[in-house]
Amino acid sequence: MSPFQRCIVAALLTLAAAAPAVAQLEHRQSAYTVQVQNPGGTPLAGATVRVEMMNPAFRFGTAIVFGELYAGQSEYDVKGIDALQNYFNSVTFGNYMKWSYIEGRSDAATLSTINDVHALNAFGSGDDMRLRGHVTVWGAQYQLPADLRAMTDPAAVQTRIRNHVTDYHTLFKDAGVDNFDLYNEHFHEREFIIEKAVPSGGLADEAAEVAEWFKAAKAADPEAVLFINEYNILNFWQENDSDVIAYKTFVDAVRDAGGPVDGIGLQAHMDRLTTKAQALRRFSILSAPMAPTANHPEGLPGLRLEVTELDINTQGWTSATPAQQAEVTANVLDASFEHPAVDGVTIWGMRDSIHWRDNSILFDDSDPDNWVVKPSGQAWIDRVKGTWWTDIGGLSGSTGRYTGTVFKGKHRITVSYLGETKEYIRDITADGNLTVEFDAEPIDTSASFLSNLSVRAPLDADQTLSLGFVVDGGSKSVLTRVAGPALASFGITNFMPDPQLEIRQGETVIATNNDWDAATVSATADGLGAFTMDPGSKDTALIAAVSGPNTVEISGDAAGVVLSEVYDTAASSTGPRLSNVSALNFTSSGDNVLTAGFVVGGSGQARLLIRGVGPTLAELGVPNTLVDPKITVFQGSTVVATNDNWDGSLAGVASEVGAFALTAGSKDAALLAVVNAEGASYTVQVVGADGGTGRALIEVYEIR
Repeated sequence: MSPFQRCIVAALLTLAAAAPAVAQLEHRQSAYTVQVQNPGGTPLAGATVRVEMMNPAFRFGTAIVFGELYAGQSEYDVKGIDALQNYFNSVTFGNYMKWSYIEGRSDAATLSTINDVHALNAFGSGDDMRLRGHVTVWGAQYQLPADLRAMTDPAAVQTRIRNHVTDYHTLFKDAGVDNFDLYNEHFHEREFIIEKAVPSGGLADEAAEVAEWFKAAKAADPEAVLFINEYNILNFWQENDSDVIAYKTFVDAVRDAGGPVDGIGLQAHMDRLTTKAQALRRFSILSAPMAPTANHPEGLPGLRLEVTELDINTQGWTSATPAQQAEVTANVLDASFEHPAVDGVTIWGMRDSIHWRDNSILFDDSDPDNWVVKPSGQAWIDRVKGTWWTDIGGLSGSTGRYTGTVFKGKHRITVSYLGETKEYIRDITADGNLTVEFDAEPIDTSASFLSNLSVRAPLDADQTLSLGFVVDGGSKSVLTRVAGPALASFGITNFMPDPQLEIRQGETVIATNNDWDAATVSATADGLGAFTMDPGSKDTALIAAVSGPNTVEISGDAAGVVLSEVYDTAASSTGPRLSNVSALNFTSSGDNVLTAGFVVGGSGQARLLIRGVGPTLAELGVPNTLVDPKITVFQGSTVVATNDNWDGSLAGVASEVGAFALTAGSKDAALLAVVNAEGASYTVQVVGADGGTGRALIEVYEIR
């Protein structure tokens, strides 16, 4: 990390928001290796590899209403369609698939809508949107057929329910529904379903009848994945977990009676401050194996879980603040993703205006033209599209390999080498690898080195320019110069008339100079091929032994352009070496463009990371930064490389060389360049891509 970066990070990084912590997520992740080589099998080091999530394996879903899908319906908004496809890979209908609604329309109409759901783009990946079936059997009076509500004969009720289950799952067979809430709210909606079907009551009798419903569903569709669903379980208010245990006991009783239950749903209409630890404990209770019984002497394996209807019940929890709602949302999400038995979380609606309790997780849409992400919604976005969203990259090493840890799901893998790029789409659900071949020979950087670093910039009177540079591997003797009057020979008339410099390591001044001593410096400068400065001029120069990160502080009593240079007096491809230069200053146009220069000595080629940073600095509190930096690399007047907005594949490269992280999706600029050695000189300029001006950080890193 350059001296400037160390200073910036130490002083300003506390202003950046902390990301949610990741813990115990190995079961959600896979190690993936990309092997880069030529057709002969020779490893190609230095290829840029990026692995980007497209669609997670974990279900991140939301409930919707029918009208959200179709223009002309009162609930429709194109922003809703965009949000569905940006933040989710699954939907659940709130009412559309319930009993009386299904029987009230044609099968063709229902299946047409199901197809329209699948046509939505899960996370913009190109994958069909997933769908949960909600709900086959539920005792809520408003959605039950009138004939069932009027029945009093238990046998007739049982027949009506079982026939409905058969018809329902016959209809949806092969319709692409992931899983079904086959039975909803056994403990809370009893009067019109279970108490009519089993008026005698009792756990065993009720479980036996419910088991028949599950059997009927499997008979109609053997591939159907069937859940029981219930509320006030995850948010149960007593630490003895009695309702959680009762729910597990009932599910086990249904299974013991032969009911093919595949999963347990938890509605999670949260009405209290539930902790992550509480949620984890309750997940473990529910997913535990079924104990041995007479019917199953060896017991049965534990079941999969899903959080099916997450929202915050502010009608019950009237004092809940937005921060508390966000905290509970985060706790449920973190526990769900961390627990190995949980396969998904579905929030119960995206936006307040069509939420059943006017309080969704994601959006406050009280202004229809400006949907605002709520704190609870930010907790969702920070995890789903941030912490748990793979976007990693780096360079292939000396063996041609790049290995990264990814969250399970569909990924885009992009590999670039010497200007050629190849792209692959892979579903990664276990550790794996990919071999990528380029018809090229390896880049040899072993004999190249940076021999000279420089920065040209305009300075105001009494303004300080900090030129950061790093010496890796030990101590080096360096020649440091600041040219002001000497720039006149290059046609620059607005030079700084009397610059001065200090070399610092942290707060320690290593060396300082105002007016240079030609007798001490000239011979060394001439031997290094440095341009001539007139003896007795007001330029400044000195020779000092330095190591590690250093800062050249340049200032003067009057404004003007300066050129600050650092020369390695004994440059070599082995031993201590110059590895990085950086400078922060104002940039505009003409002579006032912030420019860095470097010379590559030795032989072969050098690989460099070059960055022009503005927006990320602004987020760290640096004022008046360049809004949209653009960097251009020149060899003489020839453009070698250019970049406007950086590519996320370089995030891993930045980490490898110790550079601070750029904000994902920012308008900062960065590129990877392979340049020739043999003493070739290069310059890098940073300007506003939109013609704007402001402060920018320019950086050049050697990559070994």
